Amino acid sequence: MITNVSNIADAGSLHLDGVVSLASGGVGGWTLTFAAGSNDGGISVFELNDDGSLTNLFNLDDDGSLDLNALRDISFVESGGNAFLLADGREDQIDVLSIAADSTLTSDSTYLNPDRRKDIHLHRIKFG
Repeated sequence: MITNVSNIADAGSLHLDGVVSLASGGVGGWTLTFAAGSNDGGISVFELNDDGSLTNLFNLDDDGSLDLNALRDISFVESGGNAFLLADGREDQIDVLSIAADSTLTSDSTYLNPDRRKDIHLHRIKFG
């Protein structure tokens, strides 16, 4: 049986309008949940508490250099002891965001699709 534990509505600086993707992972002793708001053009980071509730820790807005408007998917990845969030938007690019121990997201790199005739999608990429 599944029991509803917590709900959070979109408000203020949260990016929950049109959530299209969720990802989670452990960083710096936190269990983090990431929400991609397609209509809000950004990503919200939450701590998943022991009782199942969520606490908002950080919100990343699209500053024009990122592809966070019209997000399609996000994915949590660890590599070499570092944590990253990959963000797939509709501007033919994937943004790689570093996740700091305090849960903040920083743009690390961007993969631009040189062949704009073919879409790139995170769900088609295999990791590991």
